[in-house]
Amino acid sequence: MANEDVYVSLTSEEQRKYRSELLLAQTEVLNLIKKMQTIKDIRGEKTEYRQKLAREYSSVLEGLKRFNEKMPNPKIPKNLLDKNPVADVTPFVKKVAVEKTYVAPQIESAMDEDALERELREIQEQLKMITG
Repeated sequence: MANEDVYVSLTSEEQRKYRSELLLAQTEVLNLIKKMQTIKDIRGEKTEYRQKLAREYSSVLEGLKRFNEKMPNPKIPKNLLDKNPVADVTPFVKKVAVEKTYVAPQIESAMDEDALERELREIQEQLKMITG
């Protein structure tokens, strides 16, 4: 008894209204899919830029380290050391831990952008036919 089909009678005006609502909902879903794909692309670019920045930053730190190694060590007279104690004369080089970023696996979506555009156009044409 649970698998019985139920039929509902609708007027043509109601059919048009519900059909257009369905098509509008499909349009919204497709637009959301497009936005999600854009966000995914931007996220990928963000990780690329972070990795590039980390590489550049490490190369700058390496250059500073080499520069500090080539600089002569200052020789401070003992009488000045007594008056002004200096804990560390060597320049400070901050060690930065490079953040490990999660790279999401590339999942090919069922619809590419052209297919989304085509489907959006078809839905819009159907909406025009129903409403106009």
